[in-house]
This record gives sequence, C-alpha cells and structure tokens, in this order.
Amino acid sequence: MLLIVLIWLSFLDCIHCLPEHKLKIPNSENVPDPCDPGKFVKSIGHLNYDGGGPLNSFGSDFESKRSWSLLCPLDSDGDGFTNGQELGDPKCQWKIGDLPERIFNITHPGVCTPVDSEVCKRQIICKTNIQTHCGFTQFSTSILTFITILMVLLTILKFISNTELKYRYEHDIWPTTCCPSLPYDKPGFSWDS
Repeated sequence: MLLIVLIWLSFLDCIHCLPEHKLKIPNSENVPDPCDPGKFVKSIGHLNYDGGGPLNSFGSDFESKRSWSLLCPLDSDGDGFTNGQELGDPKCQWKIGDLPERIFNITHPGVCTPVDSEVCKRQIICKTNIQTHCGFTQFSTSILTFITILMVLLTILKFISNTELKYRYEHDIWPTTCCPSLPYDKPGFSWDS
C-alpha cells in the first residue's frame, strides 16, 4: 500500500497545473503552441505545456500577482507586448466570466513570440527550454530514486536475515537440483519428473 501511495505522489507533481487558475486569465484555453502550430497549450504558466514542473516567466508573474488586473499590463516574456495584448485584453478591462475583447490572434504570454522576430531569435524557444510532454520533475525523480533505494535495501535486509540462506552460505550447502520436491505426493501427480 505504501508503494502505491509513493508512486501516486511521484506523479502528483506532473499534474500540478491547476485548472482554476485558467479561469482567472482571459483566453487561457485559446493560447496556441508557438512551437507546434495547430495545437493549443494546456498550461500557459509552465514550461511544460501539459502542466506541472517549472514555471515560465508568465507563471512566475501569475504566482506573485494572483490578479489579472496586476498581471495584464506586464510583459512577462519580454517580447514587447503586454500580457493583455497577447491574451486579447489590451485595455486590461477583462473580468472573470466576461468575454475578452479579442478571441483571435492570441499569443503566448510566457514565451517570446513571434519566435522568428528579432527580439525572440536570441532566445532558444522551441528546441530545449519547452517540453512538450509531461516528463518527470525533480520531485518525482527524487521519490522514484528513494523508492528504488528502499526496495534494494529491503531486499538486502531480507537476504541477510534469512536464516536458511545464512546457514547454507556458511556451510556451503546448496541444493543439487533446481527445485526440491514438494513435501507431499498425490496419486497421478509427479512434481519431480
């Protein structure tokens, strides 16, 4: 049971993107993936577009501000456009539940776009700093490493504390056949043949 809980915890960090945060940002469902046209980003605040893991610049700003009115006039990704301009609310008047001023031509507020512009060319955007699949985070890797070491130590402990194996090792007495016969014989069954 403990193993199941630990495995579940290791994947918990992978699904860290919180859906309720999307409600606090206009057009959060309509942000295209700047590196893969035709796809949309599930989590605009993380480097991993599927959610979880390290935050991008927009995610860091969101974490510190927690309010669209404070986040809107900022240029989180440094591409020369405010978060409001990129997400269809250039006047920063959007409120939760309202329809944004613009729902088309939305760009990512945490990634310098357009990626081929002079400002963005200096940044590595689509090759290394953006993961497209949910990979293991540092927390998950640490948990899995701990579980592996724990299992190895428990196996060694079980081997060391097994008196039969200890006796056989100390007296160099090992079975001559693969499998010893069962302690009972039933008519019609032969376990040694």
